[in-house]
Amino acid sequence: MAKKIIITLIILILASAVTVLSFWVYDLQQQNQKLVQKDQEIKKFPEIQQEKQEQAKKEMEEKKQEETDERILVSAENLDEINKQTWCDVTFNKEPADEDIVYEGFGISFKVPYNKKWGTEKYRISAFDEDKENKSVKFGPASVFEGCGWGRSYQMHIKEQRGLAEIEKSWSEAEIVEGERMEKTTINGMQVVKFYEKGICEHPNIEVVGETFNYAFYVTCSSDMETDMKVLENYVKSMKFVTK
Repeated sequence: MAKKIIITLIILILASAVTVLSFWVYDLQQQNQKLVQKDQEIKKFPEIQQEKQEQAKKEMEEKKQEETDERILVSAENLDEINKQTWCDVTFNKEPADEDIVYEGFGISFKVPYNKKWGTEKYRISAFDEDKENKSVKFGPASVFEGCGWGRSYQMHIKEQRGLAEIEKSWSEAEIVEGERMEKTTINGMQVVKFYEKGICEHPNIEVVGETFNYAFYVTCSSDMETDMKVLENYVKSMKFVTK
């Protein structure tokens, strides 16, 4: 009997020792992992500092460029006055975008193209024009459209939240470019409907199903709808839902 008790005690002691040893090994592994992570952070520190310096330098150059750009910035405050003139004889700079600016609002963020040279000899434009009242964002280079008015190349409008089937039902066949069909698909895990819309200017549309709203991206006036659809897809691919 005494022998069995001793053996049981030995087993319990060994089991306790194994448990303690396991915790000790786990603790050592955690400490080692932290040391490795710290070492990696130390090694990356010069790179991070260099990136910060380059970013600061870029921001200073951009600020200096803005200060030396004497053109009038088009804004909501002066737009009505500016639009009293005719734009038919005005030449807009349409050089390719040379940077991406992140827009954030209406519960999402996405990248918009930009070139500080965009605008005219007299006026310059921001990376995007946000209209909170009408729940829209206009971006891209500016161009002259019908009636000698001007506008941005791309737009994103907030729609009521609805599913793919509801989106499809909301458009009649007469509103879709002949020979084309609405395509229900996913982009980066987001449900979307892609289609080509009729109108004064035919253009591609992509409506993204969101959690609170839907987000309709489209080209203001398209000259190459297949290419423009791919451009819209890239903007949607950069889109992220923002929670605060």
